[in-house]
Amino acid sequence: MLKGFAAYSLPGNTEITAIEGSFGPFDLDNPQTAEVFVLNAWNDSPQALTGNLISELKTIESRLLEISLTTLQTEIVGTGEGEWMAMVETARKQMMAGIFQKVVLSRSEKVAFNGLLWPAFSRAVEQNPDAFVYCIHHPLYGCWMGATPELLLKGSNGSYETVALAGTLTPEQPTWSPKEEKENSVTNDFVGMMIEQCGGKNLQTSSRKEIHSGHLRHLMVKRRFDLDTEKEGLLLKSLHPTPAVGGEPRNSALEFIAAKEKHRRGLYTGWIGLAGAQSLEVYVNLRCARLFNNAAILYAGAGLNSDSNWQLEWKETAEKMAVIGKYLNG
Repeated sequence: MLKGFAAYSLPGNTEITAIEGSFGPFDLDNPQTAEVFVLNAWNDSPQALTGNLISELKTIESRLLEISLTTLQTEIVGTGEGEWMAMVETARKQMMAGIFQKVVLSRSEKVAFNGLLWPAFSRAVEQNPDAFVYCIHHPLYGCWMGATPELLLKGSNGSYETVALAGTLTPEQPTWSPKEEKENSVTNDFVGMMIEQCGGKNLQTSSRKEIHSGHLRHLMVKRRFDLDTEKEGLLLKSLHPTPAVGGEPRNSALEFIAAKEKHRRGLYTGWIGLAGAQSLEVYVNLRCARLFNNAAILYAGAGLNSDSNWQLEWKETAEKMAVIGKYLNG
């Protein structure tokens, strides 16, 4: 068991809760007897944090102040603009050749951080009421903070919901184009197929809507359905990673990501949230940063298809990084 800490707030509620305890393996195929904090890195096995629940804000603040952050030793961190252009253009060529329809490439960037967890986290909670906001300390992955808008799977007593959240507009882009609509359709089709393959019933699909996440706009389709609770773990494993963070076809896209991205994603684009005896609520880990006592590494990605423009995708990733980056020293 690995000692750890997690503080979080759920969408629609800025109340902060924390769990202090130990991380251990999380078995997706066996139901929980008590609520636990769960996470799954991009390419690792699920883990659960079990321990003492903390609801008193002063105690949570003091625990965050006690966390000992490590020092970022490497000076060369991040993806340069030239590297990004080359990756995007290579991806476009492969998509035009029919190797895959969509791929989500990500980049990282080193920024300043003053090492003060509580002010950064409390600001993120206050200003992102519609996101799952968290700050965790893991003995292997380190310290991470994020404010993610993307639900992966939520349900209780056999009733579930998920979303296809794909397609982004920055403030500089006034209207949606076929590129973003196609990007969302690929993710939406995949999500629907996974639900059906895992035995989902009574599927209800919303119309495609625009939602706001801070200064960004996204396209979203929501799906509600019924599912035997013993298949919950199967569906979660089937959904991750969706084309919103990987690509389609999945295997070809993941091979391309592994070959081209020079950084390790770690917890970025994994999933994170809560699991209990009768409920599950987990989110794709986006708009996040890994924190050190002298710096932070921001992560963001962009969904690419054959219509992508590398400069627009670069600006999109910069805007996504700013969602969490603006709280680090403000």
